Amino acid sequence: MFHLLHIFLGISLGFGAIYINRFASAQTAKKFCVHFSFALVIFTTLASLLLHAAQPLNLVVSNYTFTTLNRLSWIELFLGISLLIAVSFASIKHHSVSTFKAIVILMALMHLMFASNLWPIIVLASSASAIYAIIFLRSISMQPANIFSLYQLLAIGCLIAGLCLIKLTNWGQLGMALACLSVALRQGLFPFQSAHIYFLEKIPFGFGFLYNILHLGIIGFLATVALVWSDSMLNLVALGAGITSLCAAALSLNQKDGKKSLSYLLLSQSALMSFAWATNHGQLSTDLLIMWYSTAIATLGFAGLLHSLEARRGHLSLLTGSGNFAHTPKLASYSLMLGLASVGFPLTLGFEAIEDIFLHSFSSAPWLTMLCVLSVSINSINVLRLFFLLFTGRRKNTHEPDLTANENLTAAFNIMIVFAGAFIPYPLIATLG
Repeated sequence: MFHLLHIFLGISLGFGAIYINRFASAQTAKKFCVHFSFALVIFTTLASLLLHAAQPLNLVVSNYTFTTLNRLSWIELFLGISLLIAVSFASIKHHSVSTFKAIVILMALMHLMFASNLWPIIVLASSASAIYAIIFLRSISMQPANIFSLYQLLAIGCLIAGLCLIKLTNWGQLGMALACLSVALRQGLFPFQSAHIYFLEKIPFGFGFLYNILHLGIIGFLATVALVWSDSMLNLVALGAGITSLCAAALSLNQKDGKKSLSYLLLSQSALMSFAWATNHGQLSTDLLIMWYSTAIATLGFAGLLHSLEARRGHLSLLTGSGNFAHTPKLASYSLMLGLASVGFPLTLGFEAIEDIFLHSFSSAPWLTMLCVLSVSINSINVLRLFFLLFTGRRKNTHEPDLTANENLTAAFNIMIVFAGAFIPYPLIATLG
């Protein structure tokens, strides 16, 4: 089955990437990408709402459809908002025209990956994105990046072998094990996290963080495979994710460099999402979808704002307070709010979903759940630590500019999603999940 909305968005992004080649400056490329992303988000929102209203009519044309569920499709909105955040907070200082084009191409590959539930297409799209990430990292860092490349290529091989075993043989459990190993390698779960941190440090913000959320699509596909999951295998995934989440949170709290601390925090949050999937018996649920949506969008916005600060200030030192809240009030306020939202702060969209997931996982894996609860607590402390060290402690005005008009609009939109969503009754959100 093919999904027309994803196909349309993927093709549109492909033409957008071609059009970006015409620009001579990164500033023009960024402006185009921001406006293009806003247009896609508005179109996707309206299309999703209209299709949700028309779902009882079963809008299917031949072998093509718009959504896989008789509910509002969150994934198109999620990808559209992620692209908007990535390009809006991408600094001209660290992004060239080719970088903006690479971000748009990666998002086009992500849409093509979600355009079908046929496993060969999943393999081709995810493999293409991994190879593209390797090539782009080598061109940016001008270093071999052998460990990252090796892990990503191994992940491709494990995914191909795993899905072949699942679909073409009777060795489905072994295939599932290889598919889970593929996710662990690609995401950077313990003990593969070192290469992932290297990637996030070297690659420009927009590309790196979008690639990091792509593994959720692979997990989502695996959850649709009609096999009985092995409890021991899921426990191994949960164990690796729990250890990764706690260790990354602790390392993030101990960093003296803001960018590196942020990279470890992202890895911790990403591992938490995999833990929730594994303890949910490898199945998708409304709680899991809402948690993924809220955590990823909030973390992406938080990371984007701090990278915008880095472009304005330079090196983000955490040795002592180096900011002044009064000089950049919007940047500081939005960073604090999105940082707290990323760790499931009360009155945010994902708070109740995260609470339900932890209550569910505690009955089956109490010790691992305690590890993840501890990692969330450490990440919450680290968000406050980043806020106070980066936005307080300095009296002298260094004339750092606050958010631009486009950045301010995107940040306000980001805040509205994760906070205003909390005022919608949870049972109503669950019907749209």
